[in-house]
Amino acid sequence: MREQFQQELTYLQGQLSTMFQEVNLSLEDTLAIFADQDYLRAQAIMEHDRLINQKEQDIEMDCARLIALQQPVVADLRLVISIMQVSSDLERMGDHVASVAKSSIKVTKHQQVPAIEEKFIDMGQKVLNVSRETLSIY
Repeated sequence: MREQFQQELTYLQGQLSTMFQEVNLSLEDTLAIFADQDYLRAQAIMEHDRLINQKEQDIEMDCARLIALQQPVVADLRLVISIMQVSSDLERMGDHVASVAKSSIKVTKHQQVPAIEEKFIDMGQKVLNVSRETLSIY
């Protein structure tokens, strides 16, 4: 029973890692939109957010099933709940990235302000670096 629990926990951790990578990919693409003014890419990011949302729902359901069927001890339960919380936070990050992509379409239709775009891209790059570092630690 314990071996199956460990396998399922490893699977959940892999799913969370994949979700992290998906959010980072969306963020990278969103930063590139400002340089390229690529409206189709912005639309693709908004569509990609649906995949991220589904991934969060899948992780949540798998965590609930694991808790119900395996009845983990306290330390393991904390880890499962942490996975659920992180996936929820990543889903929210994905929502924000999609909102920025959507807004970028509106912004690029108007007069460009290079100083603001540069600061925005710099800030986004810092967020991406922190997200990548967090993934590498995880």
